[in-house]
Amino acid sequence: MTINSGDLIIGDDDGVVAIPLEKIEEVLAASRSRDEKEVKLRAQIQQGKTIWGLHNFNALLKRNGIDVDI
Repeated sequence: MTINSGDLIIGDDDGVVAIPLEKIEEVLAASRSRDEKEVKLRAQIQQGKTIWGLHNFNALLKRNGIDVDI
């Protein structure tokens, strides 16, 4: 990957990412949107909902010919 002057380099325990200068605002907006969704998801889980139920995995499996009752 080519890194240019002004690009944003961010690293954490999971790895490192380089964001081109012209994409920083777009990536920041997408990151904020993802964070908001995760906050809502965590709140639903704290209320007793499950990932399985929130994503309606039973229906997904059923559409693919797998009948489960979880």
